[in-house]
Amino acid sequence: MSIDQLLRAEKITTVITDLDQTLWAGTVAEQEDPRLNSAYYNLLQELHRKGIQIIVVSKNDESVVNSAFQRLDIDRKLFTYVVANWEPKYESIQRLLDATRIRPETVVFVDDSELERIEVAARFPDMHCIEAKDWYSLNRVPFLTEKQEQSQSEISTRVNRYRTAIESYTGEQPTADIDFLISLRRAFEIHTVNPDYANMRQPSRVIDRENRIVHSELLNRSAALLARTHRLNFNPGKFSDDESAREYLIQRYSVGDQLFAVCTYQAGKYLGITGALVIHKDDSIATITDAAFSCGTIGRGFEQKTILELMQRYKKIGLREIQAYTTMTEINQDAQGILEELGFKKETAYTQSLETYSPTDAYHWIEVHKKLRILNPRQLRRVAFAACPPAAYAGPQAFARFAAKTRFF
Repeated sequence: MSIDQLLRAEKITTVITDLDQTLWAGTVAEQEDPRLNSAYYNLLQELHRKGIQIIVVSKNDESVVNSAFQRLDIDRKLFTYVVANWEPKYESIQRLLDATRIRPETVVFVDDSELERIEVAARFPDMHCIEAKDWYSLNRVPFLTEKQEQSQSEISTRVNRYRTAIESYTGEQPTADIDFLISLRRAFEIHTVNPDYANMRQPSRVIDRENRIVHSELLNRSAALLARTHRLNFNPGKFSDDESAREYLIQRYSVGDQLFAVCTYQAGKYLGITGALVIHKDDSIATITDAAFSCGTIGRGFEQKTILELMQRYKKIGLREIQAYTTMTEINQDAQGILEELGFKKETAYTQSLETYSPTDAYHWIEVHKKLRILNPRQLRRVAFAACPPAAYAGPQAFARFAAKTRFF
């Protein structure tokens, strides 16, 4: 629902808010220092005093959230309930609504992730879903601005009632609704990263300028994923910063390793470059030496489907085995779980035989794009001006021509 519809809302009972890049700047799961959005926090406190239920649904570990609350001096009593897990948020919200009987049309969902907003809006069409940067719109909702503050007794009674309902809820966990998953139209691309294009000094040909723009973005984002992510990183903490990861990728490419970037979509919208892999390939074995995926897409199957797609491609060209080297920590257990789910066996490395492997229709609701479609014109312009001088930029039409004839692998 649009902000205009929110402004016309007849009743609002609940605000469900994200934390990272919403209540605070920074991603605490990636060990970034949070910086409180004081204005938004003050608004939530005001709404709480008016009897609005403030609920947190965050992609995080609960211990990490508690630590951030303490560091930022956030009053946990402000929140009716705090959900911190790694499930898609629409699943957590479904359980909250089932437990409390709160009507979706009276709920505002505030989140910086377009992926989460798309899914929540698809599951609850009557819910008001707004971008984190538009939180101030709550200040313009007549129902909220005209609502009077309530007594502490009234607030506590209602909060305790909802909290008890949530804590005592024994309903079943939401099961995978295949029709719903298909309706989300998830898709991804595996694109080869070529640092030679990214490092071109002054490309003269149009196609070279286009390649430079694209591969600079692919290379830089891949480096950032390897350096900054931890939970879905096969080797977290390997790089001290983005630049060291970038130099590593260039070095691996120079000795013949393959560099891949994974670009994801949902409901036709580009979600960004959310995965990076470094693969060493010889005559019979493909070895994933490094891999990292964004926490923002965790739980959707993009990681599993990417590896399954690579397995099928390597099997097709006659390789007999695929391996994955990992450094396991307390944080990245999900990475190990993905490999085990796909049948990898732990030896010196996680290993899967391609000779006995049969292609599967697992995660069939996720489409594999065969051509590059990574950026719309607005995103392309932003990338282009960051990657090379305006005079060298050939424009979105030229990029479209480049994308139409670019294939993977």
